[in-house]
Amino acid sequence: MLAFSAVASGQESPLMWLGEFIRFNELPILQPDHSKYSERDLEKFREKLQAIRSTGSQDQWEGRFAPGGLDDLGISILDISSKAGFAGLYIYTCMPTLRAIDFGTVNVRPDTIELVSEEIAGSPRKPKRTTYVKIKWGNRFYLVEEKSLPAWSEKAAGVFIAQEDYSQPWSNYWVTGDFENEPAGEPEFPDRFKYLKREPIKTNILSVTSRSIEKDVETGNTFHSAESAVYRVVIAAGRKHGVKKGMELELSEMSDVLTITEVSSDRASGLIVRAIVDPQTDHCLSDDTKPEPIECPKIKVGTKISTKIGSFWF
Repeated sequence: MLAFSAVASGQESPLMWLGEFIRFNELPILQPDHSKYSERDLEKFREKLQAIRSTGSQDQWEGRFAPGGLDDLGISILDISSKAGFAGLYIYTCMPTLRAIDFGTVNVRPDTIELVSEEIAGSPRKPKRTTYVKIKWGNRFYLVEEKSLPAWSEKAAGVFIAQEDYSQPWSNYWVTGDFENEPAGEPEFPDRFKYLKREPIKTNILSVTSRSIEKDVETGNTFHSAESAVYRVVIAAGRKHGVKKGMELELSEMSDVLTITEVSSDRASGLIVRAIVDPQTDHCLSDDTKPEPIECPKIKVGTKISTKIGSFWF
C-alpha cells in the first residue's frame, strides 16, 4: 500500500493518514484548509473513508472514480459505496493542500446515483445534493451530472460546439473502468434519458480542391503559422443534418481532420491542413505507439468521414 512521503526533512503532515486511502506515493507535505471545512468534517470524512474501504465494491457503479475534467494543478478522487456512502476530495498540488472534501450518503436507483452531503453543524463546508446519470460505454462506466447530460451527449458524439467563453458544461462527470483502451461502440443511455442521446454525423466527401501551400491558416482552435498543405473539401451533409461551423470530422482510416468553415442546408465545406516535408510532399505519421513517417494517403471523393466520437479532450 502506497503512502504519503514527507519531502521536507523533519516535517510531518497532519493528514498523513490519507495516504493509505488514496494510494499516491511521494506527495509533498499536505496541509488542511480550515477555511473550507472544520476539524469535525475531517473526522467524519476519515470515518467515511474507513467505512467505504471496509465495505468494498458491490458492482461496477461503486469503487473509485476519476474526474472528467482536466486539472494540471490538482488531484480529485471520488469513492462510492451504496452501503457506506461516498467520500470525495480535491488536493491542490502547487501549494500542497487538501483544498476540498465531501462525504455523505448515496441514493442508488436503476438509472441514477444521488450523492447527498452530510451536514456538520458550524462547518464552512457547503453541503450539496447531486444526481448523476449512469452511462455505460464499452468497459467504462460514467456518472454524468444530470444537468450536464445534454452537453455531455453532444461532446460524446462529436457535435458539441464550444461557446465564446470556452465553458465546458459537459465536463461534470466521473468515470471508472478500463482506462487502457478507448471505449468501443456508442454510450448506452438509460431508457429514461435516451431522448438526450445524440448520434455522430457520418457522411462522405463530395469534392476536394487541388492541394495548395499556404501559411498562417486557422482551423478551429489551431493556427498553422508554418507553410502547410491545404485541402478544401465539400461533404454531403449540412445544416439539416446537424453540421455546424467549427465542427471537426475525422476521415476514415486516416489521421486527418476536417474543420468545417461554411455550412448550407445539405452541404458543408472546410479545411484539411497537413504539415509538409517540402512543397511537393505532405508529412504523415503511422498511427501506432511509435509513429514513423509514411506515405500520406490520398484525400479523395467518396472517403467516409464522421464527427470525432468520444473525443472529450484530445
